[in-house]
Amino acid sequence: MKSIVILTLLFGLPNLGWALDSSVQKTSQKLEVAKIESLAKDYFLNKYLNKKSQFMRILNVPSHTPPDCNPHHRPPNVNECIDVACDQLGSYGCDQQSEIDQVVSLCRGVDGDCVAATCRRLGSYGCDQMSELQQVSRVCNNIYDGRCIDVVCDKLGSYGCDQMTEMNQVSAICSGRVDSDCIQSVCQRLGSYGCDQLSEVQQVARSCGGS
Repeated sequence: MKSIVILTLLFGLPNLGWALDSSVQKTSQKLEVAKIESLAKDYFLNKYLNKKSQFMRILNVPSHTPPDCNPHHRPPNVNECIDVACDQLGSYGCDQQSEIDQVVSLCRGVDGDCVAATCRRLGSYGCDQMSELQQVSRVCNNIYDGRCIDVVCDKLGSYGCDQMTEMNQVSAICSGRVDSDCIQSVCQRLGSYGCDQLSEVQQVARSCGGS
């Protein structure tokens, strides 16, 4: 009987160790998510208080921008996008009416800052054809803060942001009303090793208003 108990304990210990490791890992992940969400809340609270203070100082001065509006969130300017796209295509790639019509079509509702940032990451040879710019246009669709591309790519490093597949992943992070300043602030407080992986930046972006 004693031998049976001893054998049961011996064979049961590895499973117990695995269960403990799994529990510790899940707890660690939950704590990390809670930390990121707390840092994001701190950022938005400080931002609100700063904006409220500014608003109180200029209370009698009319303004077209709400005091708590993200300055980087603005309707896409099609003319900015057209200028960027034509610069990428070169003088001979944007001098015919048919070419201009294609550029106008791909720039409709697309942020020019996002197109410029994406093309910088892909390099001049990855963004100088109409078909490549059409892919860039899809990357930038539904991105209201073009600076987000640069902020996220700076965190991931140059080799994590130089392929179209990688840019599609960055686009998913930056899509919607995500606040690039919030990402920058939270990542700085997490440290370089706490915000240099795709999954880490994704979690930060979700806490900063992303989808």
